[in-house]
Amino acid sequence: MIEAVIRKYHDLLSDPGFLRFQHEAVADVYDQLGQGYGQSEGEVALVTRLADTLKGKNYKGFKLHCEKIHGSKSYVSFNYRDKPTTKELGDLVLITLVSHGRKRCLQKLCIVQNKLLRDGKAQIDLEQLFLLKNFPLFSGSRGLFRGAKDVMFLNRQKCLGAYGFFESPGEMIHVNAGVLSEALAGSASFAKAALGLATPGDSDYRDQGHLGPFPFPWIDHPMMYEEFFHRWLKRGFPFPVFSPCAPFVSSRQTHHDLHDFIRAWISLRIGELVYSVDRTVDAEADRFSTTILRQIGFGEFVNLEGENLQEDFQAGLLVMVAHLDVAEG
Repeated sequence: MIEAVIRKYHDLLSDPGFLRFQHEAVADVYDQLGQGYGQSEGEVALVTRLADTLKGKNYKGFKLHCEKIHGSKSYVSFNYRDKPTTKELGDLVLITLVSHGRKRCLQKLCIVQNKLLRDGKAQIDLEQLFLLKNFPLFSGSRGLFRGAKDVMFLNRQKCLGAYGFFESPGEMIHVNAGVLSEALAGSASFAKAALGLATPGDSDYRDQGHLGPFPFPWIDHPMMYEEFFHRWLKRGFPFPVFSPCAPFVSSRQTHHDLHDFIRAWISLRIGELVYSVDRTVDAEADRFSTTILRQIGFGEFVNLEGENLQEDFQAGLLVMVAHLDVAEG
């Protein structure tokens, strides 16, 4: 199964049709966001346009699912330095899912807070940034984590939290929360020019997708794949960039425009790894993302084991799922 996952992924990266699929998806979103800015739409409407435009797009076993869940926004309580505070968890959830038929193989999660840039600038809530960067222990006050206590996300690769900045005439920047924190250096005033000064941390693993399918001499030795997955993915650790699994690596790299962001997401390179090869890598984050997948009806396509966060689902979220079924196409 692991060999099938990697072969399918590398086949897609080398497929001109898949590249065309990505380019066309980006062009459609640019067109829709441009129309939204032309009508002076706000942040919520623009993000909804993004999701509605991508919804249902598919290519050879790869499909995008986008759903708006109506309900209460999810607020969580945590300690910000020396004081308790309550903040919104985020308003967009990106889930990346790789399956072999109905069997889950890999799952990633990224929780995003969207902001509208005006003249290239925005004010950042430093307490929420602290949450999305560090994910300290938190309890739920409203929404999906209502009633939960001392929730702990591992966030080993530091890719779980991010920001999406929308800007006229139809642009979007996707910024890892840690990178944004470094760029702000304690200030609450964000200017996109500051992103050019941000230096990725030691945990950053560069986006390797431009290398295409790697010419590894062991491509016909399935046990090598199993060994890499056992040593790395199953434990949730970052990959060495020379491994045949490197395209699955998430990074803290900033995606400076919509084209960069959508291609990275469609290529499965955004988000924190929460489930891998019959093993839960981050139990709470996996439970969170799997509860959302069930809510939008994804159990119709993939077996989603485990319990829900709550019996009566209450959450207001926009959910975008990139699903690759390696048994199709």
